[in-house]
Order: sequence, then structure tokens, then C-alpha cells
Amino acid sequence: MKIVQQPISGNHESAMFFDGVVATGEKDGKKYTLKTWQTGELNYNGKDYSEGQIRQLGQMGILDDTDIDEEETVDIYVDRFLAITEEGQEVDDEIQENVFNDFEEAIEAFENFLNNK
Repeated sequence: MKIVQQPISGNHESAMFFDGVVATGEKDGKKYTLKTWQTGELNYNGKDYSEGQIRQLGQMGILDDTDIDEEETVDIYVDRFLAITEEGQEVDDEIQENVFNDFEEAIEAFENFLNNK
């Protein structure tokens, strides 16, 4: 497994702070990707933000996991998740089994998925 996108800090583990491919790996000769799923849209201070813009707010120290979890300073319109995919498609029909809210949880699940035959 190759991790290609790290959390901004220990307080930025939410999937909302990632954009695109987070990790890649192979299993049984097939390539798999852990990447963001759904757009991720929120409102902060009266302005709408999506995708990479949310990561930028995290990099500037404006938002962190507490803001996302408690939703007191932000309104989340579309939640964002990390999903295990094969060639851009979800691995199983039961997508809930392969969708995760935060980085550590997703990395652990991806590693387990790749190592289990």
C-alpha cells in the first residue's frame, strides 16, 4: 500500500479534509484505490466551500475535525467519505462496508482489505 495523501495534522482526520486519491494498492493482480467519495460541501461564515477548498480551510487552520464533528461553526450540505474502489467503482454492492469517515479508520480497513484474500 502506498499512502499518497496525509492528514494536514492530527486534528484533520475527517474525510472532508481530503481531496482525491489517498492511497493505492494491489490485491490478486488488481489495482485498488482509497479515495474521496462524494463532493463534500459545507457552509462556513456564510460562504459555501467544496472539495479542495475545504482542505485549504484546514491548511490555514480555520477548520478542523471538531468543526466537522460538532457542526456548530459549519453547516454540512454533502458529507464526504473515503471509499475503497477498483478502477473507479466501489468494491462491493454494499457500499457501506467500504466507506469510512476518517483517515485512520480508512487506512486500517484498506490495509486489511489488501492483505485478506
